[in-house]
Amino acid sequence: MSRCVQFSEVDLIISKSQELPLCLADSSFLIAISDKDHSQHDDAQFLYEKLVEYNAKIFTSVTARSEFIDYHRRVILTETLMDMLAPSSKWKISAAVRKELATQRGWIDSQAKTGTEPYLSDSRIKICKQAFIPKTQSGQIGWTELCKEYLSGRLFSAWTAIADALDLNYVDMRASDARELFRKELHWDSMYRLAEESALGSQDAMILNLFDCSVFPFAITLDFDLAYGVLQSTQDKTALVPDSLYRKRLKKLRF
Repeated sequence: MSRCVQFSEVDLIISKSQELPLCLADSSFLIAISDKDHSQHDDAQFLYEKLVEYNAKIFTSVTARSEFIDYHRRVILTETLMDMLAPSSKWKISAAVRKELATQRGWIDSQAKTGTEPYLSDSRIKICKQAFIPKTQSGQIGWTELCKEYLSGRLFSAWTAIADALDLNYVDMRASDARELFRKELHWDSMYRLAEESALGSQDAMILNLFDCSVFPFAITLDFDLAYGVLQSTQDKTALVPDSLYRKRLKKLRF
């Protein structure tokens, strides 16, 4: 039977565990610890410092890496596009672009008021992209120039920075020693079953599938869905979650 354990009890859990402190971190943990303005940054930092005390090894997957990179893409583009509305912006934009960005600003403000992540979704970024001309013309910045100016190299740098800061270990299925990380054969078809059992999103289902098949005893997540999946669909695994998430949503769950 699997379980969820709140961050504040990590000392008790790891010190009594007979297993090596190997942890699989999902993107929610990586995002929170990399973004000092994140609402759960302090929680993530607390857990990381505890893991360092126990010489724990933190692993991550290609799925978590892609989600982490996509998050930073949305943050950078949201900040860049909203800065273009400022009178001091160095960029000239058309009236149509300004109108669209103002609309998105209203949405972002409404998100912030409810405590929801104030960053443009992928679909909203696409709407903004369509409002821009591709190339810079007549002094008006084009979308490709915007990406070159603000995105070029920054996504790679964001990943490299967090990987170095946390001394992350990457689960590379092509590596010769990858089999040592698994207790049973990894079949990606199992992802469908995991998604179907609790309506888990495909990205979370891929992470859960890898975790279930791996030798890692611990998964680190700030996400309710993934923690729920650990409880329902794995055996003898532990999800490490923030105290607030455990108390409010996970403590009373019974399967």
